[in-house]
Amino acid sequence: MKNNSNNPQQEKQMKCLTELIRTRRTVTAAVGEEAGFNCELLQIKDVVQVTWLKVLPEGEETLASYTTRFGQKVNLAFKGKVGFTDAGLQSSSIFIRNVTEEDEGCYVCLFNADPEGALIGRTCLQVYGKNQPTSHKACCCIVSSSSPLTTFSSCDIFCVQSCMNPFSM
Repeated sequence: MKNNSNNPQQEKQMKCLTELIRTRRTVTAAVGEEAGFNCELLQIKDVVQVTWLKVLPEGEETLASYTTRFGQKVNLAFKGKVGFTDAGLQSSSIFIRNVTEEDEGCYVCLFNADPEGALIGRTCLQVYGKNQPTSHKACCCIVSSSSPLTTFSSCDIFCVQSCMNPFSM
Protein backbone atom coordinates (compact mmCIF):
# COMPACT_ATOMS: atom_id res chain seq x y z
CA MET A 1 0.00 0.00 0.00
CA LYS A 2 1.36 3.37 -1.02
CA ASN A 3 1.81 6.04 1.69
CA ASN A 4 0.09 9.19 0.47
CA SER A 5 1.81 12.05 2.35
CA ASN A 6 -0.46 14.59 0.63
CA ASN A 7 -3.39 13.42 2.73
CA PRO A 8 -3.92 16.05 5.51
CA GLN A 9 -5.85 13.59 7.71
CA GLN A 10 -3.00 11.06 7.55
CA GLU A 11 -0.41 13.76 8.32
CA LYS A 12 -2.49 14.85 11.32
CA GLN A 13 -2.62 11.26 12.62
CA MET A 14 1.15 10.85 12.17
CA LYS A 15 1.78 14.02 14.17
CA CYS A 16 -0.42 12.70 16.97
CA LEU A 17 1.45 9.39 17.03
CA THR A 18 4.82 11.11 17.30
CA GLU A 19 3.78 13.65 19.94
CA LEU A 20 6.03 13.30 22.98
CA ILE A 21 4.56 15.80 25.44
CA ARG A 22 0.93 16.41 26.34
CA THR A 23 0.20 19.96 27.43
CA ARG A 24 -2.48 22.58 26.95
CA ARG A 25 -1.65 25.20 24.34
CA THR A 26 -3.52 27.93 26.19
CA VAL A 27 -4.44 28.47 29.82
CA THR A 28 -6.69 31.35 30.86
CA ALA A 29 -6.99 32.94 34.28
CA ALA A 30 -8.50 36.09 35.73
CA VAL A 31 -6.38 38.68 37.49
CA GLY A 32 -5.96 37.54 41.11
CA GLU A 33 -6.73 33.89 40.39
CA GLU A 34 -4.42 30.89 40.15
CA ALA A 35 -3.20 29.47 36.82
CA GLY A 36 -2.10 25.87 36.44
CA PHE A 37 0.26 24.32 33.88
CA ASN A 38 0.86 20.63 33.21
CA CYS A 39 3.29 18.73 30.98
CA GLU A 40 3.27 14.96 30.62
CA LEU A 41 5.62 12.75 28.63
CA LEU A 42 3.65 10.28 26.53
CA GLN A 43 6.59 7.90 26.23
CA ILE A 44 8.81 6.75 29.08
CA LYS A 45 12.17 8.54 28.84
CA ASP A 46 15.26 8.64 31.03
CA VAL A 47 14.66 12.16 32.36
CA VAL A 48 17.15 13.66 34.81
CA GLN A 49 15.56 17.10 35.30
CA VAL A 50 12.36 19.02 34.55
CA THR A 51 12.61 22.80 34.29
CA TRP A 52 9.84 25.39 33.94
CA LEU A 53 10.70 28.62 32.13
CA LYS A 54 8.90 31.82 31.21
CA VAL A 55 9.57 32.97 27.65
CA LEU A 56 10.64 36.62 27.54
CA PRO A 57 11.61 38.85 24.61
CA GLU A 58 15.25 38.71 25.74
CA GLY A 59 15.28 34.96 26.42
CA GLU A 60 13.89 32.65 29.10
CA GLU A 61 13.69 33.00 32.86
CA THR A 62 13.77 29.90 35.06
CA LEU A 63 10.77 29.62 37.37
CA ALA A 64 11.33 26.21 38.94
CA SER A 65 12.98 22.84 38.44
CA TYR A 66 12.77 19.31 39.75
CA THR A 67 15.36 16.53 40.03
CA THR A 68 15.26 13.30 41.99
CA ARG A 69 18.47 14.27 43.78
CA PHE A 70 17.59 17.86 44.77
CA GLY A 71 13.79 17.75 44.69
CA GLN A 72 11.66 20.81 43.97
CA LYS A 73 13.50 24.10 43.55
CA VAL A 74 11.70 27.40 42.94
CA ASN A 75 13.74 30.38 41.74
CA LEU A 76 14.06 32.88 44.62
CA ALA A 77 12.43 35.59 42.51
CA PHE A 78 9.26 33.43 42.33
CA LYS A 79 9.06 32.06 45.90
CA GLY A 80 5.47 32.34 47.10
CA LYS A 81 4.28 33.05 43.55
CA VAL A 82 5.08 29.72 41.79
CA GLY A 83 4.83 26.21 43.17
CA PHE A 84 4.56 22.56 42.15
CA THR A 85 1.30 20.64 42.24
CA ASP A 86 2.99 17.54 40.78
CA ALA A 87 6.74 17.08 40.66
CA GLY A 88 7.93 14.08 38.71
CA LEU A 89 10.28 13.21 35.89
CA GLN A 90 7.55 11.94 33.53
CA SER A 91 4.85 14.45 34.47
CA SER A 92 5.11 17.89 36.04
CA SER A 93 2.59 20.54 37.07
CA ILE A 94 3.08 24.03 38.46
CA PHE A 95 0.82 26.89 39.45
CA ILE A 96 1.14 30.66 39.49
CA ARG A 97 -0.63 32.36 42.39
CA ASN A 98 -2.38 35.72 42.26
CA VAL A 99 -2.06 36.09 38.48
CA THR A 100 -1.33 39.58 37.16
CA GLU A 101 -1.22 41.00 33.64
CA GLU A 102 2.59 40.74 33.82
CA ASP A 103 2.24 36.94 34.08
CA GLU A 104 0.63 36.77 30.65
CA GLY A 105 2.83 35.08 28.06
CA CYS A 106 4.23 31.69 27.17
CA TYR A 107 5.78 29.12 29.49
CA VAL A 108 7.96 26.12 28.66
CA CYS A 109 8.38 22.79 30.41
CA LEU A 110 11.73 21.29 29.53
CA PHE A 111 12.38 17.60 30.16
CA ASN A 112 16.15 17.02 30.10
CA ALA A 113 16.34 13.42 28.88
CA ASP A 114 19.31 11.16 28.24
CA PRO A 115 20.28 10.67 25.41
CA GLU A 116 17.58 12.75 23.61
CA GLY A 117 18.40 16.09 25.24
CA ALA A 118 15.71 18.73 25.72
CA LEU A 119 12.09 17.68 25.17
CA ILE A 120 9.97 20.82 25.26
CA GLY A 121 6.28 21.59 25.81
CA ARG A 122 4.85 25.10 25.53
CA THR A 123 1.75 26.66 27.09
CA CYS A 124 0.63 30.28 26.81
CA LEU A 125 -1.23 32.07 29.60
CA GLN A 126 -3.96 34.55 28.74
CA VAL A 127 -4.96 36.85 31.58
CA TYR A 128 -8.26 38.67 31.69
CA GLY A 129 -9.69 41.20 34.16
CA LYS A 130 -11.86 40.02 37.00
CA ASN A 131 -15.58 40.12 36.42
CA GLN A 132 -16.56 43.34 38.06
CA PRO A 133 -20.16 44.45 38.36
CA THR A 134 -20.91 46.81 35.53
CA SER A 135 -23.96 48.88 34.87
CA HIS A 136 -25.10 50.13 31.54
CA LYS A 137 -27.45 53.04 31.15
CA ALA A 138 -29.64 53.33 28.11
CA CYS A 139 -31.58 56.44 27.23
CA CYS A 140 -34.75 55.98 25.29
CA CYS A 141 -37.00 58.65 23.96
CA ILE A 142 -39.78 58.85 21.44
CA VAL A 143 -40.04 62.00 19.40
CA SER A 144 -43.02 62.44 17.15
CA SER A 145 -44.70 65.42 15.52
CA SER A 146 -48.13 64.24 16.69
CA SER A 147 -47.33 63.54 20.35
CA PRO A 148 -45.38 65.22 23.11
CA LEU A 149 -41.86 64.09 24.06
CA THR A 150 -41.93 60.79 25.92
CA THR A 151 -39.05 59.42 28.01
CA PHE A 152 -38.81 56.32 30.12
CA SER A 153 -38.90 56.91 33.86
CA SER A 154 -35.39 55.53 34.44
CA CYS A 155 -33.73 58.20 32.29
CA ASP A 156 -31.61 60.85 33.97
CA ILE A 157 -31.59 64.57 33.17
CA PHE A 158 -28.89 64.20 30.48
CA CYS A 159 -31.00 61.68 28.59
CA VAL A 160 -34.09 63.85 28.83
CA GLN A 161 -32.15 66.85 27.49
CA SER A 162 -30.77 64.69 24.67
CA CYS A 163 -34.27 63.64 23.75
CA MET A 164 -35.40 67.27 23.62
CA ASN A 165 -32.53 68.06 21.25
CA PRO A 166 -31.56 64.75 19.57
CA PHE A 167 -28.98 66.39 17.30
CA SER A 168 -26.82 67.61 20.19
CA MET A 169 -25.63 64.10 21.12
